[in-house]
Amino acid sequence: MAVTLDGFRAVSRWSDGRVTLVVSGEIDYVTAPCLREALDACLARRPRRIDVDFRAVTFCDISGLNALLGARRKAHGAGARLHVVNVRESLVAMLFRRVQAEDLIAPGALRVDRLAD
Repeated sequence: MAVTLDGFRAVSRWSDGRVTLVVSGEIDYVTAPCLREALDACLARRPRRIDVDFRAVTFCDISGLNALLGARRKAHGAGARLHVVNVRESLVAMLFRRVQAEDLIAPGALRVDRLAD
Protein backbone atom coordinates (compact mmCIF):
# COMPACT_ATOMS: atom_id res chain seq x y z
CA MET A 1 0.00 0.00 0.00
CA ALA A 2 1.24 3.49 -0.83
CA VAL A 3 -0.15 6.86 0.23
CA THR A 4 1.04 9.99 -1.60
CA LEU A 5 0.28 13.71 -1.50
CA ASP A 6 2.22 16.86 -2.28
CA GLY A 7 5.64 15.15 -2.36
CA PHE A 8 4.85 13.07 0.72
CA ARG A 9 4.88 9.29 0.32
CA ALA A 10 4.32 6.38 2.70
CA VAL A 11 4.86 2.78 1.59
CA SER A 12 4.35 -0.24 3.83
CA ARG A 13 6.58 -3.30 3.68
CA TRP A 14 5.41 -6.38 5.53
CA SER A 15 7.41 -9.32 6.84
CA ASP A 16 6.39 -11.94 9.40
CA GLY A 17 3.82 -9.90 11.36
CA ARG A 18 5.95 -6.75 11.28
CA VAL A 19 5.64 -3.72 9.08
CA THR A 20 8.06 -1.01 8.09
CA LEU A 21 6.32 2.15 6.93
CA VAL A 22 8.83 3.96 4.73
CA VAL A 23 8.02 7.66 4.75
CA SER A 24 9.51 10.35 2.51
CA GLY A 25 9.04 14.06 1.96
CA GLU A 26 7.63 16.67 4.32
CA ILE A 27 5.22 15.88 7.12
CA ASP A 28 3.18 18.94 8.04
CA TYR A 29 -0.44 19.96 8.61
CA VAL A 30 -1.24 19.21 4.94
CA THR A 31 0.38 15.76 4.76
CA ALA A 32 0.00 14.54 8.37
CA PRO A 33 -3.48 13.18 7.61
CA CYS A 34 -1.86 10.98 4.94
CA LEU A 35 0.63 9.69 7.51
CA ARG A 36 -2.26 9.00 9.89
CA GLU A 37 -4.12 7.15 7.11
CA ALA A 38 -1.07 5.01 6.32
CA LEU A 39 -0.53 4.20 10.00
CA ASP A 40 -4.20 3.31 10.48
CA ALA A 41 -4.02 0.98 7.46
CA CYS A 42 -1.01 -0.74 9.01
CA LEU A 43 -2.72 -1.04 12.39
CA ALA A 44 -5.83 -2.53 10.78
CA ARG A 45 -3.74 -5.58 9.83
CA ARG A 46 -2.75 -6.03 13.51
CA PRO A 47 1.05 -6.22 13.29
CA ARG A 48 3.19 -7.01 16.33
CA ARG A 49 5.54 -4.15 15.49
CA ILE A 50 5.51 -1.04 13.31
CA ASP A 51 8.76 0.69 12.38
CA VAL A 52 8.25 4.10 10.78
CA ASP A 53 11.36 4.74 8.67
CA PHE A 54 12.21 8.46 8.59
CA ARG A 55 15.38 8.11 6.48
CA ALA A 56 13.90 10.17 3.62
CA VAL A 57 11.81 12.62 5.68
CA THR A 58 12.93 16.18 4.96
CA PHE A 59 10.71 17.96 7.50
CA CYS A 60 8.33 17.06 10.32
CA ASP A 61 6.28 19.45 12.41
CA ILE A 62 4.00 18.95 15.40
CA SER A 63 1.20 17.68 13.14
CA GLY A 64 3.35 14.73 12.10
CA LEU A 65 4.42 14.10 15.66
CA ASN A 66 0.77 14.08 16.78
CA ALA A 67 -0.03 11.49 14.09
CA LEU A 68 2.80 9.30 15.40
CA LEU A 69 1.75 9.69 19.03
CA GLY A 70 -1.86 8.79 18.18
CA ALA A 71 -0.74 5.72 16.25
CA ARG A 72 1.52 4.66 19.10
CA ARG A 73 -1.40 4.89 21.52
CA LYS A 74 -3.55 2.74 19.18
CA ALA A 75 -0.70 0.26 18.68
CA HIS A 76 -0.16 -0.05 22.42
CA GLY A 77 -3.88 -0.69 22.91
CA ALA A 78 -3.68 -3.48 20.34
CA GLY A 79 -0.61 -5.04 21.95
CA ALA A 80 1.81 -3.82 19.28
CA ARG A 81 4.91 -1.63 19.43
CA LEU A 82 5.57 1.42 17.27
CA HIS A 83 8.92 3.12 16.87
CA VAL A 84 10.44 5.66 14.51
CA VAL A 85 13.75 4.57 12.98
CA ASN A 86 16.47 6.31 10.97
CA VAL A 87 15.72 9.71 12.49
CA ARG A 88 18.07 12.48 11.39
CA GLU A 89 19.37 14.33 14.45
CA SER A 90 18.97 17.83 13.03
CA LEU A 91 15.60 17.21 11.44
CA VAL A 92 13.26 15.67 13.92
CA ALA A 93 15.03 14.69 17.11
CA MET A 94 14.95 18.24 18.50
CA LEU A 95 11.16 18.40 18.02
CA PHE A 96 10.73 15.02 19.71
CA ARG A 97 12.88 16.19 22.64
CA ARG A 98 11.05 19.47 23.08
CA VAL A 99 7.74 17.74 23.57
CA GLN A 100 9.32 14.90 25.56
CA ALA A 101 8.48 12.21 22.98
CA GLU A 102 12.02 10.84 22.50
CA ASP A 103 10.80 7.38 23.44
CA LEU A 104 9.12 7.23 20.01
CA ILE A 105 12.60 6.93 18.50
CA ALA A 106 13.80 3.33 18.55
CA PRO A 107 16.99 2.79 20.57
CA GLY A 108 19.99 3.32 18.31
CA ALA A 109 17.85 4.77 15.50
CA LEU A 110 19.10 8.35 15.73
CA ARG A 111 21.41 9.31 12.87
CA VAL A 112 23.81 12.23 13.16
CA ASP A 113 23.77 14.33 9.99
CA ARG A 114 27.06 14.72 8.24
CA LEU A 115 27.95 18.03 6.64
CA ALA A 116 29.00 17.84 2.99
CA ASP A 117 32.68 18.56 2.30
